[in-house]
Amino acid sequence: DTEDIAVFHFVSMMSGNSEADFDAAWDVNVLAQRSLLESLRALPTTPRFFFTSSTASLGADAAKQGANDLTKLVPEGTYGFTKAVCEMMLNEYSRRKFVDGRGLRLPVVIVRPGAPNAAATGCYSGVVREPLNGQRATSPLPLDLPAPVTSYQVACDNIVQLMDVEPEKLGVDRMFMQPSLSTTCEKL
Repeated sequence: DTEDIAVFHFVSMMSGNSEADFDAAWDVNVLAQRSLLESLRALPTTPRFFFTSSTASLGADAAKQGANDLTKLVPEGTYGFTKAVCEMMLNEYSRRKFVDGRGLRLPVVIVRPGAPNAAATGCYSGVVREPLNGQRATSPLPLDLPAPVTSYQVACDNIVQLMDVEPEKLGVDRMFMQPSLSTTCEKL
């Protein structure tokens, strides 16, 4: 049955690895999404497609000043650039009704469980997680650098809510900002 298909696309090469290997970031972050969308386009229905972007697509100034759904995309690294391309792709595939796309631009999600990943912003989780595990926390970023943050619980709740919105209520721009708080590693 292909009447009610919903695909959740969370796979991505994070910022540190993307900056180190542009070609791999393009393949993993952009071409893989296009391949997935093309597979869905071939179906006889219009499946729902959920994509997670990042505030990295907005650039550092937006993170410092606050951002909303209409903040201009000005990425300053390969990861943010590839996420911005994917945001545009989601809107175009939705406009053409190949998919019923929905996207949430996630801030830094804290506290991430498990081992740190290659995201430059992983230190925001690390300054909380590592001391709880009896380890010393370090940050490659200035301790007073503000960043938008949210919990994984709030992010998950918003993903579910966004998937339940009727398509005609979403409009042309299918990307939305995850509500967040601004904080620093120092404050955490």
